[in-house]
Amino acid sequence: MEHFLELFVTVVLKVGLPLIECSIKVIECRLKIIEAKKKALSHSARSVSAHLSNATVKGSS
Repeated sequence: MEHFLELFVTVVLKVGLPLIECSIKVIECRLKIIEAKKKALSHSARSVSAHLSNATVKGSS
């Protein structure tokens, strides 16, 4: 029984921990992608807003 527990712990440490670390890295990458998309959308919205306000000023002159 003790050998089985030792083997189980070894397998969990050698297989389980790298899987958990990999999962954490995947989540971090997804968060970075989401942040980049938010920044791009924010920048795009500001550009469109600036373009529209410039067009309005030019049109009324």
